[in-house]
Amino acid sequence: MRCKGIVLAAGRGERLGALTEKTPKPLLPVAGVPVIARLLECLVQAGVDEIGVGTGWRSSEVMDYVRKEFDQEAQVIYVEDYERGPLHTLVGTLKALEGGGTSIVVPADLVVGADDIASLLSAHAPDTTATLAVSTHGHGTKVYADELGKLGGVGMPITGNSEVGVSMMALVVDERFVEQCIAGVLSGESSVVAVLNRAIAAGENVGYYQSEAPWADIDDVTALLDANALVLRSSTTHSVGDVYVPQGDRVEVGEDLTAAREVRLSRGVTLEGPVLIQAGSSIGIGCSVGPDVSIGPQCRIGDRCDLRRTVVFAGATVMTGVGLDGAVVSGTTIVEEGHGSVTE
Repeated sequence: MRCKGIVLAAGRGERLGALTEKTPKPLLPVAGVPVIARLLECLVQAGVDEIGVGTGWRSSEVMDYVRKEFDQEAQVIYVEDYERGPLHTLVGTLKALEGGGTSIVVPADLVVGADDIASLLSAHAPDTTATLAVSTHGHGTKVYADELGKLGGVGMPITGNSEVGVSMMALVVDERFVEQCIAGVLSGESSVVAVLNRAIAAGENVGYYQSEAPWADIDDVTALLDANALVLRSSTTHSVGDVYVPQGDRVEVGEDLTAAREVRLSRGVTLEGPVLIQAGSSIGIGCSVGPDVSIGPQCRIGDRCDLRRTVVFAGATVMTGVGLDGAVVSGTTIVEEGHGSVTE
């Protein structure tokens, strides 16, 4: 089945606070790679043959990255008035692509496997207006089904009240649903879910694909840390030359050493997997790093630091003696999980 991919990458990501003031949410690193890169790779692997990326907030940075890394696979579209919401971004992106047909709509911050994307596409029947990916675990908007196994409501029961999981926010749609989205924008609607629920209430054939695979949606600091841990624990998270310690492994450094790609590990450093350290970074004397820690390129970690469940952005610095458990570091700014606090 030929299918377009629509990646919604316009939002600011305000719940991530200071982290998205300088870095657009689609470019936030997950285990050392921008989250949008992982998603685009999954779409290509799943056989999606034309991809449009709808941008807004800090559009030029997203555009530059996608054009550099995915020039042959994706077209970047700036959506005017993107602040009107994801429905407006969806319609604006679709209008910029040629032709109609089937499309898969995903947010740029979705962390999911290519197999799930392929299974969702296969689950979409020709006579179905839309098919939603639903997870049997995790947090998110509740999804309901009716007695015939069709989608019965998202966020609220409409035609069915059997809870089947939470929305993964990946949706395959046909041209009929696109027309309804356009009508929704013209009437002032901002939510894709509202259009979907309206189609369900009207008795249209709306289905769902139920997944048991791990996934993440990066809408706050906790979700970013969850996504980082999820990818780190897979077996394909690191580039050749990065220092990567798999889950369950432990490395103790006796003397100062320089590993591949100029990663410098000082004496007394302990790495508790999974841990990823990228090119040009240095870890100070007596540091304990891991589990679930990724450190981007050209970072400096001071002596006697203790880092667990932490993401350190490229070029960031952690001062001597700092202990972090559930935090993201950007520059010299630390954003802590669950507290909403920012310290420097």
